[in-house]
Amino acid sequence: MPRQSERGPQPVHLGAQAPGILREIEMRAGAVDLCYTTCMEPVYSDHSRLDERSLAMHRLIAAKVQADPVLLDKARENVRRWQESDGSPKLALAEWEQILGGPVNQVAQFVTERSERATRLRQSSPFAGILTEAERQAIYESYSTRTYHPGRQPNLG
Repeated sequence: MPRQSERGPQPVHLGAQAPGILREIEMRAGAVDLCYTTCMEPVYSDHSRLDERSLAMHRLIAAKVQADPVLLDKARENVRRWQESDGSPKLALAEWEQILGGPVNQVAQFVTERSERATRLRQSSPFAGILTEAERQAIYESYSTRTYHPGRQPNLG
């Protein structure tokens, strides 16, 4: 029986082992050329997806706050409560306190910015309790790993 090296290259099927990158790599025994089929799909950072989901949530929050400015009081109360319960001052809470002290339109503009600062502060958002559970779930579903496609507008119901 010939040894492996004498038989030449054998077909290699990656299929499920490398989904989305290489569907199939085949090497013909005794052939010099490499036959392959690729299916390159863009790879999206999970962190980017979460940032986009947070931005979508804050866009809805901004719309609700502009329609009903009293909702800002809930965010202010959250910041106050978190500052009291923590004991030590946190930079993010101090920043939120300053932002929430501004006019409603400024707050709404800030929470929907794509700036580095706004993205960072959205990770410690004081707007808990502003969105309904149905609104939150619709956004979460639109940005799930099953349904999220960058560049496409999410389906928020």
